[in-house]
Amino acid sequence: MVLGDGMRLAGFGTAIGVLTAMTSFRFLHSLLVEVQVIDSRMAIVGVGALAATMLGACYIPASRASGLNPVDALRSD
Repeated sequence: MVLGDGMRLAGFGTAIGVLTAMTSFRFLHSLLVEVQVIDSRMAIVGVGALAATMLGACYIPASRASGLNPVDALRSD
């Protein structure tokens, strides 16, 4: 559940970032000379690296939380 919620939030953020980047590429293309609007291979590699990082950032706390006994965690608070 923790992993799914974290990845869902990260996916929404990635989607918003990709859409924002794609709209700003056209503006930057008008300012910069001899720059391609978008390089699809680099965009896919970048999103893949970001997704792997997000998965690690969500998986590590989720795996630690799954090893705790809920009763012991509530008693410590």
